[in-house]
Amino acid sequence: MNTIETPTAERRPIVARITEILVIAGILCFALNGCSLSDILGTSKKGELSGVVYSDSGSQVSLAGVTILIGGRRAESDSDGKYAIDDLPTGDQRLSASKPGYRTYEATVKIYEKGSDQIGANRYSFHMRYEQ
Repeated sequence: MNTIETPTAERRPIVARITEILVIAGILCFALNGCSLSDILGTSKKGELSGVVYSDSGSQVSLAGVTILIGGRRAESDSDGKYAIDDLPTGDQRLSASKPGYRTYEATVKIYEKGSDQIGANRYSFHMRYEQ
């Protein structure tokens, strides 16, 4: 007599392996980036941030070549001081900006879901002080 295996009997080892992989990925992600389960599963809401970096010289002089780090992402301001970063986790994120000869700029920035109708959402311009 032939026996037929049920699909659930075949899936259990695969489900167990997937669960193990997700647990390990979650532990690594949290340890390295502080991300959540929704980040691992790809269900988290994403936002973007853009703005202009200025020199704190008393005038609106934009700064090129500023390295901006936020939400595990990196960007550099262009020749007009403009920067844009996408695929950021929503919520409060720590922004850090640096450029040789200037003091490191740090701030907490609220990232809203992409397409938010919040006034001024996902726009953040700032001034950096020249190091003397």
